[in-house]
Amino acid sequence: MAINFTVINKLSQPSLTDLTDSPENFLLSLSAPTIIDIKGKNTQNWRVITTLLHGNEPSGFIALHQWLTELALGRVAAETNLRIIICSVEAAQQTPLFSQRYLVNGKDINRCFTSIANKAKDSDYFHRALLIKQAIDEVNPEAIIDLHNTSGTGPAFAVSTHCNSEALALSALFCDTMIISHIQIGALMELQFSGEVITVECGGCSDLHAHETALAGIKKFTAVNDLMHNANTHPVNVIYKPLRLRLTTGITLDYAKSNNNSADLVLKSSIEKHNYHIIPKNTEIGWLNNSADNMFLLIDEYGHNVFADFFYITNNKLTCANDLRFFMATTNKHIALNDCLLYVVKTLTL
Repeated sequence: MAINFTVINKLSQPSLTDLTDSPENFLLSLSAPTIIDIKGKNTQNWRVITTLLHGNEPSGFIALHQWLTELALGRVAAETNLRIIICSVEAAQQTPLFSQRYLVNGKDINRCFTSIANKAKDSDYFHRALLIKQAIDEVNPEAIIDLHNTSGTGPAFAVSTHCNSEALALSALFCDTMIISHIQIGALMELQFSGEVITVECGGCSDLHAHETALAGIKKFTAVNDLMHNANTHPVNVIYKPLRLRLTTGITLDYAKSNNNSADLVLKSSIEKHNYHIIPKNTEIGWLNNSADNMFLLIDEYGHNVFADFFYITNNKLTCANDLRFFMATTNKHIALNDCLLYVVKTLTL
């Protein structure tokens, strides 16, 4: 599939004809990443929503299509100017629709927002990341929401690189939990903009509530006059610094109810059920069929592998060494092998 990485299309105040009769047909009508600009009551200020950085995370796109349809019908209005950026159009268009995180032999663009000024001239995906950043910068937004779905099932949560009143207020529009992450992976959220930026994980792409969560949050984000209004009226739980549990290169992985195959690591097929909930110490989550030496990476902010602080292995069983909480545990083998198995944090919260 030939892609022109230098192109971002623009659309202003889309009509019902532009939007077509469904989010799927609207997606198929797009020929490249697309900026949609909406005029608000207050034309001096801008807000930004990004979606489909990952082509298999459709809730933000589907909810935005619904909101834009209601806007075209006069049922909703934007308080300020709004810029919507639909990103990985080509990946989302692969059949079946919304099934591909990124194109085969392509890159995860939400790992390309680090050092983009230097890398954009050498890499197509870094160049696209730079164009997305520039599209946000040119309107000097007061806030940016990046909409995603979690890799597995689970409730919605927000992610920010720091804890302040602005991030808490934005999170409260969508959910009641915010994770503070120090992990640098090249995500859009890690960049500095004129306004606060948070990621919202709306829930799993197959979770019935995820599209509804995205739409409800979008309606609040676009309609509220003062984004700080929710800072005190909707309390948000804060969870600090989860770590990514990853496998080293060359490890084989499978999922099953019991250890009935020869993969190096077999995780329980029910692991997604642990997402967000407290997992008691000594809970078994999988089995090892080969040596655990150098199999797992759980790197903290100081560059140390702290796997042994969170898990232990006995009788070839992978077991929780503390009361833990998982986020984005997935049974999607491609994501697990190429990104991470899950995010984990000890259960201390503030």
